[in-house]
Amino acid sequence: MSQPPKLSFSNRYLLLIGGVLLLAILGYGFYTWYPRFALPSDAGTGLLLLALMAGLASLFSPCSFPLLVTLLAREAGEFSNRQLVQAALAFTIGTSLFLLITGTAVAIGAGTFIASFTFTSTAGRILRVLVGLMLIVLGIWHAWSGG
Repeated sequence: MSQPPKLSFSNRYLLLIGGVLLLAILGYGFYTWYPRFALPSDAGTGLLLLALMAGLASLFSPCSFPLLVTLLAREAGEFSNRQLVQAALAFTIGTSLFLLITGTAVAIGAGTFIASFTFTSTAGRILRVLVGLMLIVLGIWHAWSGG
């Protein structure tokens, strides 16, 4: 019995992108077919893009931290233990600092200011655009660095 041909990394990546796009198009198609909120299609497209970006941003949620171990384990063969520990430490310190700074800000009375960052507020929209641009830049950097 012959084995199926192995796909190169770029072909697997393109196949993954095609699958994700197909799922997104099917999801949007079913959304327009069953318009739960009766949104116009242009608003639905914006909502779909927002949902995709929110899904990417959810990787920065503390609930996703266990994924770090999985990602590091996958790359373990390509890096030394010291490099893996440094990457995990940098990620952990950055996340801990973010949570510490946010918690401290809430504790000293900035809770109402932080609560003003809603999806519909101007500050929330600016923040979403900045985070989205940062994610795009990081994705391009990761792709060019051979990640």
